[in-house]
Amino acid sequence: MDRLAAEEYARALAELESRKKLCPIAYFKPHPAQERALQSKYPITLIMAGNRFGKTHVNAAFVIASLLGYRPWEVAGFQLLKTKEGWSFPPRDAIPQHAWVLRRDGLPIACPSKILFVTGLPLERGIDIIADKFRELWPEQVPYRVYRGSAGVWKKLTLQNGSECHFCSAFQADLALEGFRADAAAVDEPIDRKTFIPIRRGLIDRKGQVILSMTPLGDANMAWIASDLLTKDRSDVLVIQGSSYDNPYLDKESFDSFFNDPTLTEEERRARLTGEIAALGRRIVTTFTDDCIVPATELPREIPRLMVVDPHHARPPFILWVAVMDEGERLVVYREWPPGDYFKGKTGGVTNHDLAGTIKSIEGKERVTWRICDPIFGRQHARVLGQQFDSFVEEMALYQLYFDTRVDNDLERGIAKLRDAFRVSPTIGRSRVQVMDCCPNLIKALKFWSYEEGAHGILKPSESFKDPVDCARYFTMYDIPIHIGQGTYNYLTGDGGWDHKENDA
Repeated sequence: MDRLAAEEYARALAELESRKKLCPIAYFKPHPAQERALQSKYPITLIMAGNRFGKTHVNAAFVIASLLGYRPWEVAGFQLLKTKEGWSFPPRDAIPQHAWVLRRDGLPIACPSKILFVTGLPLERGIDIIADKFRELWPEQVPYRVYRGSAGVWKKLTLQNGSECHFCSAFQADLALEGFRADAAAVDEPIDRKTFIPIRRGLIDRKGQVILSMTPLGDANMAWIASDLLTKDRSDVLVIQGSSYDNPYLDKESFDSFFNDPTLTEEERRARLTGEIAALGRRIVTTFTDDCIVPATELPREIPRLMVVDPHHARPPFILWVAVMDEGERLVVYREWPPGDYFKGKTGGVTNHDLAGTIKSIEGKERVTWRICDPIFGRQHARVLGQQFDSFVEEMALYQLYFDTRVDNDLERGIAKLRDAFRVSPTIGRSRVQVMDCCPNLIKALKFWSYEEGAHGILKPSESFKDPVDCARYFTMYDIPIHIGQGTYNYLTGDGGWDHKENDA
């Protein structure tokens, strides 16, 4: 490049930088994952992404576009207006309609509008972080007025066009957002449910959208987000999972060094890099991932099967059916009962007579070789007014359903066994236990069963989500004898040894 060309290039760069400084939002270049969020028409868009994905920048751009009524970065040759009073944004009517921000019903967002920008971080510090991101994209020359609430915990900006941006924190008083109506909302980092509900309620009348973006490290807040927004079949939620490396402006060398920090746990590393839920509520079965889930398929009738039940008195039992594949080398959970969301319909038991009929009706002509159940409840004899009743095992035997209760019921050993069962083997490239995607309650339970803090700060496994996991724990701890040649192989005994006794299963 000759001297004149170099000078011309330098001038062009200087002019570009000057324009960017004059109106940064016009030069915002969302990468594809960010663009998907910004173009979303869903009532709720949930972004779970690694560090430096650009989550807060997405929120700030969404907020500014909602305040203006259009996306300046989609307008070719966009320029601010210079008037006697100073610089200002052009009115929406002067902007091509393809760049307009639309409500959920397809109509243009109100202008002027009222927008919420909420942080999941504590009060003043959190509000300053999201306000600073807003200012990074907002032109310095275009004025706005700033109002502060008491102690600076609520900040309001009023723009020239009359639109309002309200910055607040999930750490406000519980009722701070009750009754607040908005045209759109952006949430940065996880917030608690009691803050999210009034935000959603405040968007209903104006058909507004909300973007939630976060690195999923939090415990309690991520637990409800996962339970309410991720694991239910919701047509109103768009989930975007993003990696740190989606950001083309990332200093990859520096981040590689950060992610290789030996003090980071594997769960935290995945959450900070890929946006995968990791430390959710002190999750217990940490090895269960989406790689352990397989598509639902029809199984050949000759495959041996196992059935496991966790019975109860006051609520329906939970049941799993498991296919024993590859001579015991692989177990595939292919069915669960009851249908629907098990965690919502826990009241009301079922008689053993009805349960037996249900099991036989579901199984049809399937050959179920092994049946196991909760070793405590299965043998327990109920006593009412001095009269002793048959145990679950004894009563089900009356219907020719014979259950084995010889299962190791040690909880800690069972947790270790479950973790090992879902760990991907380097030799076969998959986990030893897999779950078909037609078993949503078991999948949900394995993902969200967590330790909770008990008395004196001692962690203990939560009762929430425990029933389906108990079923998985029982069959994982059960010795399944499989005939191979002249002997039998006891799958999941832990020692991989051979048992040459006759198989009496």
